[in-house]
Amino acid sequence: VLIYTADATIYNTSYYLQDGSDPTKYNLEETVLTNSKTGYSVNAVINSYEGYTHNPSATNTKLTGTVEANGTLHLHVYYDANTNTGYKVEHYLEQADGSYVVKDTENLTGKTNTKVTAVSKTYAGYTFNNSIEGTLESGIVASDGSLVLKLYYTLNEHPSIAVNASYKVEHY
Repeated sequence: VLIYTADATIYNTSYYLQDGSDPTKYNLEETVLTNSKTGYSVNAVINSYEGYTHNPSATNTKLTGTVEANGTLHLHVYYDANTNTGYKVEHYLEQADGSYVVKDTENLTGKTNTKVTAVSKTYAGYTFNNSIEGTLESGIVASDGSLVLKLYYTLNEHPSIAVNASYKVEHY
């Protein structure tokens, strides 16, 4: 909510986040309108965006200015994607009953808002199978570290279970 006074002027502060696929590009996240007195020097508020770090030297950065009566002051604040944002890769192995259990979990890091692809492992007696429902081989690194990639491996041979097998016991 803005409260206007007779000698006040609005100025804008726009916040930009680095694009995940093109590090030279920044996308507008939000613009904040602020009420101030004409002629006052103002500083942009440096906000916190999860997965991003403020970059004061980005091109077109404008962190300070003087409020003009015509309302033309527009501050620009830029944030670079962090390169150490966490994500996980879970490796699931099929059990004899057809269910899957987690064998390994890899805790990895990547650049916020960029695509990552999991690398399958080799497990004796198992084959990686990307057609299993729930498989997620790649995804975009979420700024909050919530991305979980899931790889599934099927048993190469299911153990045989003899049903109603006949057998003979011999005593010597």
